[in-house]
Amino acid sequence: MKKKYSKLSGAKTAVQLSVQARQKALNGHWREALQCYAQAIALAPDHDEYYFSRGQIYQQNNLLKEALADYRKALSLDKSCAHYHFNCGFICYEQQKWPQALRYFKKATQLEPDNVYAHFMYAQTCLLESAFQQALEHYNIVEQLNTLEDKAELYLSRASALLNLGYFQQARADLQHALALSRPATQRAAIHYLLGQTALYLKQPQKALAEFNASIQLNPTDFRPFVQRAALYKQQHQALLALQDINRAIQLEPGLKTADFSWDALYKA
Repeated sequence: MKKKYSKLSGAKTAVQLSVQARQKALNGHWREALQCYAQAIALAPDHDEYYFSRGQIYQQNNLLKEALADYRKALSLDKSCAHYHFNCGFICYEQQKWPQALRYFKKATQLEPDNVYAHFMYAQTCLLESAFQQALEHYNIVEQLNTLEDKAELYLSRASALLNLGYFQQARADLQHALALSRPATQRAAIHYLLGQTALYLKQPQKALAEFNASIQLNPTDFRPFVQRAALYKQQHQALLALQDINRAIQLEPGLKTADFSWDALYKA
């Protein structure tokens, strides 16, 4: 005779399975954790948190397609949860699906206005979509909330938006703040590169040259400061140094060719 389970006993079993799943995930047994969540979902298919938790395990193991499917399922069961919208947006961001990511991040900010990471990721995606004014507005909100851990990344990102909007002095101030807070060499190199670009916009070629030199010293694998420095050397009639930098840039970025370089366009590289 088959044993019958009530809905209540099934719900309890699902809870127990979800507890087991969390424990297995903490212990690094993520495949077993997925199995537990699958069993819990079979018993309680309308429980949104199980889908969300399983999605997190998929995401942690770079199974983005599966993660997004679970996050969307959780979202279909509870559209009022900002975290579900945010995680959907983050997966779309990782998949370079910017318009979809924007929609999810925007909804997350509307549902949870104090969610600093939703505002930050919305701004980051706007930057990629060249929506610079929108990006700036949300970077400002992030600064006002004052709860983002990596403030150097905030100032660096906002400076990019400011540069594209033509606010060069404000961009320089943000970059200097970022430089004071930054630790990784590659991040500091990126800041010096942008400071060099800012100096070019402000018609300060010697400052620009110093910033590009600093960027190259910190990260000699980035082709961009070599291209910009080559343009400055060309202006200074130092053709040999300019050619050396162009050749180095081509070595670092095989897609570049000497014929691609128009000296009038170098500042946009």
